[in-house]
Amino acid sequence: MGEQQVTVRGQVQAAKAQSATLRTSSGNVTVSWDGSTAILDTRSSSRSDIRTGTCVVGSTASAAPGQQHTGPGGADQVVWALVSAPLDGQCPTTAPQAPGAAGAARVISGLVTGVDGSLVTLQTVGVGRPKAQVRIALTSGAAVVRTVDAAASAVRRGRCVVAEGTRDALGRLVATSLTLSDAGRSGCP
Repeated sequence: MGEQQVTVRGQVQAAKAQSATLRTSSGNVTVSWDGSTAILDTRSSSRSDIRTGTCVVGSTASAAPGQQHTGPGGADQVVWALVSAPLDGQCPTTAPQAPGAAGAARVISGLVTGVDGSLVTLQTVGVGRPKAQVRIALTSGAAVVRTVDAAASAVRRGRCVVAEGTRDALGRLVATSLTLSDAGRSGCP
């Protein structure tokens, strides 16, 4: 039986050279990493960074019951988008959320196969499902961020972290990747 992948989101309460304590919605979690862990930091970006061959994780706006937030051709309207390069040939399926994306109705991710103005075509892969083409539309005020490689020193008190990895025998998360972002006014989503 293989190890199960785990994703943990939280705010750094304390950080050491190769571990940190995160406050999550279900309590504190210890996360550790080593030299093989991918550490990415989130920075402000622009729409021009969304191009064929990049990865996008987008958050749609919450809609009131009976309302839809769709753009041209029925594309899902995205209010926040994270752009990154594929990692080991794969696009991420999760990402830290910008403060304006809290409470998103839906998260859509995939490899960019086409861009036409504010319309972006993604090739998505769902767990146990075949690849599919999905179109998203960036709203006029959509926030666009990107990830860049970072050093372990970027993991510090107050930052938001999405850690992916496996649990060890002591219940700690051994991270294969850490994605960092700054906390919003209300902390980490």
